[in-house]
Amino acid sequence: MKIKIIFYILAIVLIGGCASGYNTQGLLMLKRLGDNQKGIEVYIESQVKGLSRLRKDIVEGRLGAEIIKQDIADNYLEPIVCRDVKGKERCLYRHPTKYFNTPRVYLFFNKEEKLLSWKLQPAGE
Repeated sequence: MKIKIIFYILAIVLIGGCASGYNTQGLLMLKRLGDNQKGIEVYIESQVKGLSRLRKDIVEGRLGAEIIKQDIADNYLEPIVCRDVKGKERCLYRHPTKYFNTPRVYLFFNKEEKLLSWKLQPAGE
């Protein structure tokens, strides 16, 4: 009988330790991380779809001349990186998680951030 009581007390102490405030904070952090992961997945999917729409609109001639850089970000996707090249801003657009062997789109903007030209680069080049 004493062994059962000691066993129950030990079990209660161990279970209580798992639910203490210290561990609860860790569990809440893991939950927030999981929720954030879902948000990241949604963001990546929207960027991939935006890249596909951008490429399609370029090929079909629907990307208007002098479109503003912010309009590209709002309607398609955000650039991976932008650099100044010979007085023009060159922005790279590609799949957000694939670094190699993925199609690339380069958009060139003037100082007023209006589109000047574009370049499509197929995967593997």
